[in-house]
Formats: sequence, C-alpha cells, structure tokens
Amino acid sequence: MLKNIHVKSFALIDEVEINLASGLNVLTGETGAGKSIIIDAVNFALGQRVSKDVVRDDAEYALSELVFEINDDKTKERLNQFDIPLDDNEVLIQRKITNGKSTARINGETVTLSTLALISALLFNYSLMTTLNKSSDVHLIWKHIIIYILYRTPSPYFIFIFVNWVCTYVVFKYLFLPN
Repeated sequence: MLKNIHVKSFALIDEVEINLASGLNVLTGETGAGKSIIIDAVNFALGQRVSKDVVRDDAEYALSELVFEINDDKTKERLNQFDIPLDDNEVLIQRKITNGKSTARINGETVTLSTLALISALLFNYSLMTTLNKSSDVHLIWKHIIIYILYRTPSPYFIFIFVNWVCTYVVFKYLFLPN
C-alpha cells in the first residue's frame, strides 16, 4: 500500500508531504492548487520521463519520494529477486533530477529506469490489489481507463505511452507473477 508521498522543488511545489490512509484517498482542491503536479511527481518517481524544467528556479534539484508498505510474503520474495533490501516492510522509491539528469533509488540502492519500471509495476499491482481485494474490480477499472483513453484523449503520444505501459505490465505479469 502506498503510505506516503514526499515532493520537493517540483514545478511550483516548494515541498509537500502527504500521508495516505488505507482504503480510498481522494486528492481535492481548487483549480491551480497543484493536484496534477502531485500526480506528475508520483509518475516521475515511478519512472516516467519529465522535462528538466520541472526543477524550481530557486532549487538545485527536484525530488519525488514514495513509501510503500509491504505485508505480503510473495511480494517480498519478488523484491528479493531484484536484490532490494526491505526496511521494516517498507519500500522507499526516490527519484531526483539535477542539471537535467535523473537518478532513481529504491531503499537507498541506485537502480536503472527499467528496473524501476518493473518494481513500480509490482508495487502498483500490490497496492491496487490490497486496496480493492477483488480482481473483478480491477478489470472494471481497466475497462474505464481504456475507454477514457480511447475516446477522450486524442493525443497519439499518450496512447503510445499507455500501450507501452500495458505491454510492460503484461510481460511483467507473465514473467514474475504466479498464475
């Protein structure tokens, strides 16, 4: 489960820390409050590319950190396959951009973006399943996401990114997740 989001010097955000509870968490606010920037920072931490312009003008770097709590033994075993040490059943994903170059760390260990993408998919899948607890709910959510993307988002770049993400997810699912 995603427990904490910490963002520093990312776009318009000076610094923000969000603690999440179990169950449904809703991010609300007025237009221009920074909801989309927080989502962009989360996506950045999970491996998405961003412009070097996301670093605030008065800062040397932008930082996005996510803390996941892992209580499932199967998920712990899968993380061990990547040689990721677990500290108190928590995984800290940290991504930093400085001078146009980004670095990714998981529990203090530097990782490549491809490893970050695989582990992010694992943690996102774990977090989603512990929240929903029903695979039928997951299929319903996917159905609505796909319909929204195909009918409401004409951007070919966004569709390209989505298709790549789905392909990565499918490959990851069949390689690392038991049937």
